[in-house]
Amino acid sequence: MQLYIKSCMRTWRGDVAALLAGGVAVLAFAPFSVFWLALVSLLLLLASWQTVSLKRALWRGWLYGVGFFGGGVSWLAIPIANFGGLNFTLSLLLTAAFIAFIALYFAILGFFVAKYCPVAGNRRLLWLLLPALWTLLEWVRGWFLTGFPWLLMGYSQIDAPLAGYAPILGVYGVTWTTVLSAVLLWSALLAGNVRRLWLLLVLLWGLGAVLRMVSWGEVQDKTLDVALVQASIAQELKFEPSETAPSLQRYLRLSQEHLDADLIIWPETAIPIYWHQAQTFVARLQSLTAVSGVEFLIGVPEQRMTMDAIAKLNHVDYNSAVHLKSQQPPEFYRKQHLVPFGEYFPWQTQLAFLWHRLHIPLSDFSAGDAQQPLLSFNGVKAGIAICYEDAYSALMQASAREAGFLINISNDAWFGRSIAPQQHLQIARMRALELGRSLLRATNTGITAVIDPQGRVVVQSKQFEEVVIRAKIAVIAGGSWYASLGNSPLLIIISFCLMAGFGLRRYRYVS
Repeated sequence: MQLYIKSCMRTWRGDVAALLAGGVAVLAFAPFSVFWLALVSLLLLLASWQTVSLKRALWRGWLYGVGFFGGGVSWLAIPIANFGGLNFTLSLLLTAAFIAFIALYFAILGFFVAKYCPVAGNRRLLWLLLPALWTLLEWVRGWFLTGFPWLLMGYSQIDAPLAGYAPILGVYGVTWTTVLSAVLLWSALLAGNVRRLWLLLVLLWGLGAVLRMVSWGEVQDKTLDVALVQASIAQELKFEPSETAPSLQRYLRLSQEHLDADLIIWPETAIPIYWHQAQTFVARLQSLTAVSGVEFLIGVPEQRMTMDAIAKLNHVDYNSAVHLKSQQPPEFYRKQHLVPFGEYFPWQTQLAFLWHRLHIPLSDFSAGDAQQPLLSFNGVKAGIAICYEDAYSALMQASAREAGFLINISNDAWFGRSIAPQQHLQIARMRALELGRSLLRATNTGITAVIDPQGRVVVQSKQFEEVVIRAKIAVIAGGSWYASLGNSPLLIIISFCLMAGFGLRRYRYVS
């Protein structure tokens, strides 16, 4: 079998297999969610990396990345074309350039595999190094150049037994166990009936299944009655001045039917004008809180005036969430991790040609402080993330230590009817599972959802419908190991695997 695979993969068929493997991996993620295809994808990639040169391994790693991100994030062209002011051709070219760049992570991985742990070489070396290298590069991708932690392999396993490792090691830990599973399976298939390898696979997946049944944290006696408002405002109308009043009136109408709730949540930029411009409308909301006792959390852009060193008046804009409650001044959470090219424009000098062509509404935000006090709703603290922030596990982990539940407000209308909103919901589910907290997700056009501490969707909306989701959630104290320790344990494990792997390689080389 091994000789047959080698003969097939030496030619152009190996290049096609690598590209196809990346595309197959996308089917393991939402909305398709065929989790075992992640293993098929990894096996195809390993087959394409057999006995190839460094250059060929790098090339096939890049092809895998092109298939992976080309199939998984091509929806980026939609907001660029529809709302960025660029023509469709240029939008496709920019998206293709981004995909070609982000695929370099897998090219780097292919180079390291061919150089330090060849697929056809020592199997123990492969077990130690490949899962560690893959996970390390995913972790780097999560923060390097502002980060792009989308389509991490661990997300594909949210409904599989391996998800049980998430409350201990986080999504990167699930990635590590997924790649390790593929490497063990690859070795077992090539070596024939090796009982120890199959036993390791059974133990790895069996332990994950057992951990999946563990409840992390302590459920408190207190519950919260919440209402999540999805007004379904079309993105092309959302920031039109003539549509501001009708949009706000729709949110108000939907909310008035749920004033008996403890908390009503509106999505990101539900108020599509600056906070200081909306004070007449805010006064109506505050009167509702005074009469009913309900609390609101509402997405709104915020503009604060500052004075510079030469006494010149400037403004700083934030993508914020405001908390309104009876007889209390408004409290704000300001988004910390902004979307590059969407909420701010990095490298404006170097990319001036693009800066002058993009016309995205509200795209000059500043980042909020990293240390912001948690907002408290009906006496319970909550960890809040706005839009893309919930993709950053470390950011939400920092607030979850004190929080009784989690909130994500978002506006996925930018991505139309693509697969992006389903992928985003899958990310939110992983955050709830990692941190052992209920997560409330309020979005403009969907998918609005209530997620339990096991990462399961309790109730969700359809996309592009006007609806209010009502639910009662439990308040959690304590929490998972990941909520307490973050990525540190996994990074220690990865470091140990890398040191052991390179030590074993050096020992064998010297011997």
